[in-house]
Amino acid sequence: MRINRLLKLLVAFTAFSLITAFPPSLHWAFPSEQSSEATYKISKISGEIVDPSGASLPRTLVEVRDEQGKLVAATQTNGRGQYTFDLPPGTYKLSATLAGFAALKDHRMQVPQEISPAKLTLPISPPQEQIVVTATKTETPLSQIGSSVTVISGEEMSSRGMFSVSDALREIAGISLVQSGGVGKITSLFMRGGESDYAKILIDGIPMNEPGGSYNFANLSTSSIDRIEVVRGPQSALFGSDAIAGVIQIFTKRGKSEGLSPKPSMALEGGSHSTFRYGGGLEGSNDRMDYSVSFSRLDTDNNVTYERDGKTLK
Repeated sequence: MRINRLLKLLVAFTAFSLITAFPPSLHWAFPSEQSSEATYKISKISGEIVDPSGASLPRTLVEVRDEQGKLVAATQTNGRGQYTFDLPPGTYKLSATLAGFAALKDHRMQVPQEISPAKLTLPISPPQEQIVVTATKTETPLSQIGSSVTVISGEEMSSRGMFSVSDALREIAGISLVQSGGVGKITSLFMRGGESDYAKILIDGIPMNEPGGSYNFANLSTSSIDRIEVVRGPQSALFGSDAIAGVIQIFTKRGKSEGLSPKPSMALEGGSHSTFRYGGGLEGSNDRMDYSVSFSRLDTDNNVTYERDGKTLK
C-alpha cells in the first residue's frame, strides 16, 4: 500500500514539474455569432410646443406614429411645454393637439438625424360659427338668427346612446312627445303647446308630414343622421300652414372619407328584455361625388316590469 502511494506521489510530482517547466500555450476560440437583427441605438428626441407669441403650452397631447399610422408613443408636455421621446431610428409623424388651438398633424421627423430639440408652434383655432339652414332657408350663422333655434349633432346623439329621433327631441325645451305604449308604438310630437299637426317635419328638405299634418316618430332611427335643426315659433311664411308651431328638419350624413372606395362602419348593442340593436353603413367621396348608405334594426320583447300588490309583473 505504501509503495502504491509512493508511486502515485511520484507520478504527480513528475507531471507538476513538467507543466511548470514547459507551460502549455492554450488558446480558446469561440465562433463569432452575428445577430440576424441589426442592432440599433435608442435616440432621445425632445422638443417644445409654443403658441404664435412664443409662450409655452403645457398639457399638450403629443403623439408619434410610424409611417403606417401605428401609434408608437404618446405623452403630454410639462409645465414648460416640453416633451421627450426615446425612439429607435426611423421616420415618424408627430401630432400635437390642445383645446383652443388648431391641431398640428403629421409633422415628419427622421431619427436619429433630428437629435436637436424641435420648437413647434400651434396656431390659435379660429372661432367656430354654427350654420343653420332651416330658419331662413339659406345658410345663416346661428348668431344672426332671431328665431329660437336648437341644433343637435349626430355625434352628440351617438355619444349619449340615443337610438331614436324621439329620444333626442325630448331633450329640447318647448317640445313634448307622447308615446302610446312601448317601443314602436305611435309617438306624437307637440311643440309649444300646439297640436301634433302644428309642426312641419322635413328630411333633407322633403316634407314628411302625413295627410292632416301629423307625423309618427315611432320608427325614425338616428342612424346616418348628421344633425337635427329645430326652429320653434311660427314659420308659416316659409313653410306653409303646417308650420304653425315650428319646424324640425333632419339632415342625413354625406360621405366624407377620402376616395370612392367604401369605408365601412358597424354597430352592435344589447340590453335587457331581449333588446338588440345593430346596424352598418358604407360611405365614400371624391371631388365630383359622394355617397353614404346605412341601415339599422332594433329588436325587443317590449316588456317592462312593474310592481303591483308586492309582485313583479310584465
